[in-house]
Amino acid sequence: MTLALKPRADSIMSLAEARTTPEPVRQAMARLFFLALEAGVTVELEPDQDELHRIVAANQGNPKHPVFLAPPNDRQYCRLAPDNFMVTVGRDRSGRAVTLNTAKLVDLRHRSLADTFADLTFYYDDPERHAEPGDAVISGAEAPRLIVADAFAVYSGTLWRHTDLAGLHAGEFKISQITGRLLRLAALAYWVEERPEWFFSLTWARLVEAGVLANVGYSRYEGGIDLHCHGKGLPMVLNYMDRAELVADAELVGAGVLHRPQPLAAE
Repeated sequence: MTLALKPRADSIMSLAEARTTPEPVRQAMARLFFLALEAGVTVELEPDQDELHRIVAANQGNPKHPVFLAPPNDRQYCRLAPDNFMVTVGRDRSGRAVTLNTAKLVDLRHRSLADTFADLTFYYDDPERHAEPGDAVISGAEAPRLIVADAFAVYSGTLWRHTDLAGLHAGEFKISQITGRLLRLAALAYWVEERPEWFFSLTWARLVEAGVLANVGYSRYEGGIDLHCHGKGLPMVLNYMDRAELVADAELVGAGVLHRPQPLAAE
């Protein structure tokens, strides 16, 4: 199935250049796009969900850097369409897919992120149909209860880069620092009418302990979340920022500053 993208969204740069895109976001998107290009990776919107699944199928068996779609990003479990789902794919000079990022618009106008954890609608549109015994999001964190502001949020789900890109730099920046930031800014520009207020992702706790959050641009994080899904359990950390923090980060990126101190842990 091919997603019919919004008219202004036929490419990353058309989003950046749209008149509705804030100037700091426009400049940051352009800088990140050309940094990736400098590293030999062209990042673009991918409207074809069949292509998304082909990329996953081709790389899910990679022993070092496998890719998979969690239920929130899988059309088997959730309705995914141009109004609520975005995919970016980075391709090398041969056309091979080497990076993959997904963003999902989450409606939190009348409930919190914690509510979606509790009733499993974070995972599935229809938990009664799809949930398996033991599926749960166990959270003692405060942040999921705060992520509600009569507004939409953007969940950055899949974030993958091919093993061949491990350590690849564009100047002084790793490609993995570039694509996730570019996705969030593209999401802000794409869902301009919905005006999402929160941007968040979930990261394996061991990666956060290794200090990776300082490189990907989130302002805050909080642990204490365990995802149990389809027989697997993982300790996770919620990384999050609000719209004002994202625009402030874009101003720094536009000025060429990508490195950050480690973000603040929730107290």
